[in-house]
Amino acid sequence: MTAHVVHQFVEATTARGPRAFYSGYLGQVTRLVVVHDGIDGLLSRIISQTAETPVIAWHSAVPGASLRGVWFPSLREAWVDPEIWRHYAPAYGPEVVHVSSSRPATPYPDYVERSAVSRFLQAAHAFLTDWGDDGWFERAPALEQMVRQLPPQSVPGRDEHYFGSPLTGHGPQSFLPDRFAELAVTIHLGGWRSWDKFQVIRRLGEIALCQGYRVEFYHDTLDPAAIDHIILPEAGWGITNATSPHHLPSGQKAFWYDPPRSKGPSEDCLTGFYLAYSEAWRQLWSEAPAGSSRLTVPLTMPSVR
Repeated sequence: MTAHVVHQFVEATTARGPRAFYSGYLGQVTRLVVVHDGIDGLLSRIISQTAETPVIAWHSAVPGASLRGVWFPSLREAWVDPEIWRHYAPAYGPEVVHVSSSRPATPYPDYVERSAVSRFLQAAHAFLTDWGDDGWFERAPALEQMVRQLPPQSVPGRDEHYFGSPLTGHGPQSFLPDRFAELAVTIHLGGWRSWDKFQVIRRLGEIALCQGYRVEFYHDTLDPAAIDHIILPEAGWGITNATSPHHLPSGQKAFWYDPPRSKGPSEDCLTGFYLAYSEAWRQLWSEAPAGSSRLTVPLTMPSVR
């Protein structure tokens, strides 16, 4: 018998944007195989040779409805192209294996040299220092440490995604104070450029997911790929980009992170640094020794080695 295949044309089947679409699926996998070349033909063969196993095939709407990935729900395994892995895979969690015609299937720790990771972090720090304004990013490791200090849960994390104005008929001006009034702690990110804050908020949510928390992701109405706020109901925490109502109900404990404004670098440069930094952290995460407590590894700059 042939596999039961469901074909999904990503750009055409979701109004949420590709980040929310892929994150919802890839957050459930335990093994992620990244195919660096010949992915269309390879995935087609996998589908045709997989008997009686449900398969979800992800196609690009353009060009040519090419295959970008396959997901096996019963196996909790996905095979994807490098772009999906690079931009949409959870930062921490699944085992990652890289496959290409020029190198054998190897676990990611063997594919990346340890020394290369240190050089990558140092180069990223030097890049930002050259611009003379790294104050905006100094808070991010402290924020990550705050989230890691939450006691780990004994159950897998679960993410829920909400998208802007459809949340409520009376709009975010009323919605946010009501929702945040239920929380014991709120963290406000001010001063950073919007896209940098979206990245940091998403990253903090992913860390909380890895610790077993249910995380509510609130996406921007005009840019569904961007995340304005996250809420951890069990922990009683909320993190917001502070561009919405700033007032808090009395009795809440609030933390404000408001780095100095940039003196020179463009938004693209700062965003590029953040992506380089997070990629280096992804590599360090994959290199942690087996059995180590990866969620408590301290991250400092310019080097973690």
